[in-house]
This record gives sequence, structure tokens and C-alpha cells, in this order.
Amino acid sequence: MKLSSKFFKEHPLKDYSAAQIAHFQMFFEHSEEILAKIRQFIKEQISPERQALLELEAEQIASADSAEEIINIMRKMQEMQNRNLLCDKVLSNQDKYLPAITKRFYRIKMDKFIETAAVIIYHSDIKYLQDLYQNYNAIQFPYAQASCHKKRR
Repeated sequence: MKLSSKFFKEHPLKDYSAAQIAHFQMFFEHSEEILAKIRQFIKEQISPERQALLELEAEQIASADSAEEIINIMRKMQEMQNRNLLCDKVLSNQDKYLPAITKRFYRIKMDKFIETAAVIIYHSDIKYLQDLYQNYNAIQFPYAQASCHKKRR
């Protein structure tokens, strides 16, 4: 999907929020064209220290092998620019990682985890989203409940 510059003039972004970023990632993150532009922009704008942190987290994501390691990364991730790497890793082996992620989703109160899990679940096999819908009342944190209301394309 390509948005014209006219769209951004007519609909300026007034405030940034975590929910807006998660929404953006649900709909646009898997566009290689958009990802390449974002990566280039970030690379030009960030400090060498932050670039090193991005690279370290990317290595941790690549080497993670268990669901618990993935969950720990989701809880501790500092650089949301690596979220797409994490999502791709989980989505490449959904049956290995998603049962533990969705189980944690029901009771966790960490916004960062909830937002990342929502993006992953949005792009996952429909059975994981259906499970959340069927057990919606078991989700303990209102922000997590609200994250489940995103409709698929």
C-alpha cells in the first residue's frame, strides 16, 4: 500500500502513541519497501551507541531458540525497530512460540509485551486469534483486551 503525500497533509499526525505504532506495524510492517525506508532513516539518525544496541538485540533475537527466550526478549526489548525481526522469527515457527506467548498475553500487564504480541498474533495463523476471542474475558489487563479488537484485513 502506498500513501500519497496529499494523504499526510490532509491527515497530519498530531500525537505519537504506542498504540499508533503497533497499529502501523500491523498494517505496514511487512512491506519491504516501507521497511527499507524506515531502516535507512533510522540508520542516518541514531547514535553509534544506539546502533550497537540495535545490533545486539538483533543478534539476541536471531540466537533465541525457546519460547521463554522469545518472551524475555519481548519483555525487555528496548529497540522497537527490531520488532519486525522478532515477529518474523515467531511467525516462522508459530507452533513452537505462540502457545507460550498467548498464554502470557492473558495475564501480563506490560504494554511493550502486549503491543508486540498483538502484532505477532495479528499476522499469525487465525487459530491463535480465535483462541483469544473465545477466551476474551480471561484476558486480565484492559490494554491487552483492547489490543485484541484489531480486525484483520
